[in-house]
This record gives sequence, C-alpha cells and structure tokens, in this order.
Amino acid sequence: MRASVARRSVAVLIAAVVTACVSCGNSSAAPDPIPRIATVTYERSAGPLDDSTNGERVQNDPRRIAELVELLGRYDTLDTPARPDSTVACVWATLTTVRYVTVDGAAHELRATSCDPTPFEADLGALVGAWLTDPPR
Repeated sequence: MRASVARRSVAVLIAAVVTACVSCGNSSAAPDPIPRIATVTYERSAGPLDDSTNGERVQNDPRRIAELVELLGRYDTLDTPARPDSTVACVWATLTTVRYVTVDGAAHELRATSCDPTPFEADLGALVGAWLTDPPR
C-alpha cells in the first residue's frame, strides 16, 4: 500500500511539474490588454453604396468604443495588421479609417479597404458601417 501511495504522489508531482513547465515556457502567453481609449475619430470614403461619412466624425459613445476594443482584442492588435498582396483589381472601393488615442497619449490608425478585404478589414468596415447606420442616441 505504501508503494501505491508513493507512486501516486510521484505521478501528481510529475503532472504538476509538467503543467508548470508548459505554462512557464509558453511564449504565446495571453496578449497584453488593449489600453483604455481616450478619443476615436473615423471616416469612410464614398464607395459604391455611397455610405461615406463626408469627412471625419468623432465617436464618443462608450458602447461603440467598447466594440472597437473588442475588435482589437479579437485580432490582438493595436494597429492594422499587415496585409498580404492582392491580385484582385477593384474599380471602386470604400476606404475606412479609424484613428484613436489611448489614455497614455499613444496614437493609432486602422485602415480597411472593401477591395479584397482581410478578415480584420472586413470586420473594421462592418463596425464603422454599424456606427453610420445606428448613430448614438
């Protein structure tokens, strides 16, 4: 009986060490949290749907800013991710630009095109599209 208790103790100890080593050596640890955003401006060029902003707009709705923070967290980025080269030729595309400043004063810019968009660009375009169609109350 003492031998089986000793074996179980060793097995538990080995499992604990393996778990600790896996988590301590994990280089893909949880991403840094997105810093708090102080200001957000956005604009969208006129595209085929004529859904432009006609200039830069300010977004100060906390619910909408939280949606932007969620998007940034989902893609683990503070700026537009690198875009692969595209072979798609577009006649007319919509360009969406979001600029934000965090509470520590760091400025960031996000850009998205509707021409062969990456998943990030599609989501950013959809987010700003929602801001345009559902203004704050």
